[in-house]
Amino acid sequence: MGEVYLAKDTKLERTVALKILPPEVASDGDRMRRFVQEAKIASSLKHSSIVPIYEIGEADGTSFIVMEYIEGETLESRIHSHPLPLNQILDIAIQVADALDEAHSKGIIHRDIKSVNVMVTPRGQAKILDFGLAKSLLSLPAEQMSELPTKAGTEPGIVLGTVQYMSPEQALGKSVDERSDIFSFGIVLYQMATGTLPFTGSTATETMNRIINAPPEAVARFNYAVPQDLERIIRRCLEKDPERRFQSARDLLIELQNLKRDTESAQQTVARTPARRTWIPFAIAAVLAAAIVAYLYLRPTQIIHSIAVLPFVNETADPQSEYLSDGITETTINTLSQLPNLKVMARSTVFRFKGGQGDPQKVGRELKVDAVLTGMMNQQQENLLISAELVNVKDGTQIWGHQYNKKLSDLIAVQQEIATQISDHLRVKLTGEQKEKFSTNSTENAEAYRLYLQGRYYWNKRTADGHYKAIEYFQQAIGKDSTFALAYAGLADCYLVDSSPFPQKIRYPRVKAAVLKALELQPDLAEAHASLAGALSFEWKWEESEKEYKRAIELNPNYASAHQWYGEILVQRGRFDEALDEMKRAGDLDPLSLIINATKGWVLYFAGQTDLAVAQYKKTLEMDPTFENAQFGLLRCLLLQNRYKEAFEMVDQLRGGREEFKIVQKLKNVYADSGANAFWQQLLEIQLQGWTEENPAGASDIAVTYARLGNKEKAIEWLEKAYSLHDSQQLPYFYVEPAFAPIRKDPRFQDLARKIGVLR
Repeated sequence: MGEVYLAKDTKLERTVALKILPPEVASDGDRMRRFVQEAKIASSLKHSSIVPIYEIGEADGTSFIVMEYIEGETLESRIHSHPLPLNQILDIAIQVADALDEAHSKGIIHRDIKSVNVMVTPRGQAKILDFGLAKSLLSLPAEQMSELPTKAGTEPGIVLGTVQYMSPEQALGKSVDERSDIFSFGIVLYQMATGTLPFTGSTATETMNRIINAPPEAVARFNYAVPQDLERIIRRCLEKDPERRFQSARDLLIELQNLKRDTESAQQTVARTPARRTWIPFAIAAVLAAAIVAYLYLRPTQIIHSIAVLPFVNETADPQSEYLSDGITETTINTLSQLPNLKVMARSTVFRFKGGQGDPQKVGRELKVDAVLTGMMNQQQENLLISAELVNVKDGTQIWGHQYNKKLSDLIAVQQEIATQISDHLRVKLTGEQKEKFSTNSTENAEAYRLYLQGRYYWNKRTADGHYKAIEYFQQAIGKDSTFALAYAGLADCYLVDSSPFPQKIRYPRVKAAVLKALELQPDLAEAHASLAGALSFEWKWEESEKEYKRAIELNPNYASAHQWYGEILVQRGRFDEALDEMKRAGDLDPLSLIINATKGWVLYFAGQTDLAVAQYKKTLEMDPTFENAQFGLLRCLLLQNRYKEAFEMVDQLRGGREEFKIVQKLKNVYADSGANAFWQQLLEIQLQGWTEENPAGASDIAVTYARLGNKEKAIEWLEKAYSLHDSQQLPYFYVEPAFAPIRKDPRFQDLARKIGVLR
């Protein structure tokens, strides 16, 4: 649209930017009209984030525009292939959105929003440049409102203009409105959040095709610290259908302002909390754990091999202190879990007793542990009263008890004193590495830890909504403490487990990114090694995955999920006895975990012990009749055993839930009228109609249905399709799937098992 020079206004003694249209191109009528149009449109807009026009004129046949000189850098230069901090993203985005709202309110569409057209001053003020392609819907003559044709180079890889920032309607040559600017602005938002563009290709045509048809890569793949709300805003801006985007820049501006307000409010809340309080739960937990450890190791006559730490009771009238009692409990569990030769009940099991522990001896017998720790907490302004008692489950006697009445400010000194005492007394029991782990906190930020605990709570629900909420809490925890390795491991687990609601193609990159960050921050974190093992199983790297699971268990033998997941890959390879051993260890550590109990049923199903699997699923559903993972496992077992009526009764009672339940419920009349074969045939038709390549696991499910119909050729064909799409969710189990027993000896079936690596 012209050449821009730094110039001096000699009359007003100010530095300006001088944009000229050389005579050789000014003769192009279309170029000249757009040059004048830019001056008219930009000068009609008065906004602090739009570069003002001072003058338009002509001298010696050269047309020029005089505009404000902005000292700073383009937004593209500031990004420089790296994500910006959240506060910068929001500050710049709010300014640009406000400027777009001003332009749109005047009937003006910019049509060339891109990072190089936004200047950022050293003080962080954003300014939109270059209205050369702008279109006025209100004030300009009709002949100036024609669409600018999309122009792209004819040579591969050559792109003219700003193809990467076009909206789908621009790329298709259709008429545009304000929502086209919103799409382009979404690309700029994506670029600020990730350091890269969402749609790129080797040619202009390929880039435009991706803009029109392809979804952008998930923001979290490039920047896992981006809040979920910001990712949601970006996704909505980048909707292909304008009707699904924000309908105005004003709506978008309000969303961004709300996000900034919520972010700042959360930061201020933390800032208002006295700094010394953030370590309170961890200091108290260290004191309690140290006292217990000192007793257990210094009293050889009292043999304690296993312990359950029940949720501490918050006796403070203020429920806002709940994070203290929960934090003390959680940190005590984690600290004791680092000790060798001591089995510690997992959090998900003991927290089922929160609010109603009752008799600790009875709870201890139910959990099959030697000792139970109970405690109460009461905070009165700057004073904190903590009482704790360790009870012998066998005879109900008190093994140890203590009461702490301290000023909050004294706790760090107490923690250091107790840590030294532990080191002195336990050096013959612990290696140097173990002592270091024992005295290390995962985070010093209590709010981050509280958010992490909430994330784990929702993650354990294994529902789509639970996963979304868990991700939100883990991301908030990372926002409070960017070095919190456990939160990154939790984020990885949200995409790792089979109940994750996200498409397979985005799950693995997110797992890998988060888990590598966790290991970078804390190389000996058992949770991160277990998550990495899961990521490796996505790639069917079984030996490497097994090695990481063993490392996770070595680092923390009390980590129940590591035993559970290790059992899952063992059963995939037909190592049933080992798999059941790992599930037993997981169950011993976390006997009330719904997912561990349900997974044991899954292992029994693949091991061919279907009756035991049915009993295990029913046991799980007695704990929680709404747990869908167990419901689905039970349904699969009943259908395998041809117990159709029982299966139909079960789904009738569910009244909704997973789509599979609704389908089976609809097909019960087919079974009643025409029998089992018709049932499976109708199910197959539904599966085929609903299947897309976006759901690789669905190909494995279709193969199972063909196997039930006795169609070996089609079953193998769909297994091969699942392999070509790299189904890492269902396909790894195909070699042990009971439905495939009739075709297991087929050479093609055996060959596929070798390619996946489940058979040597």
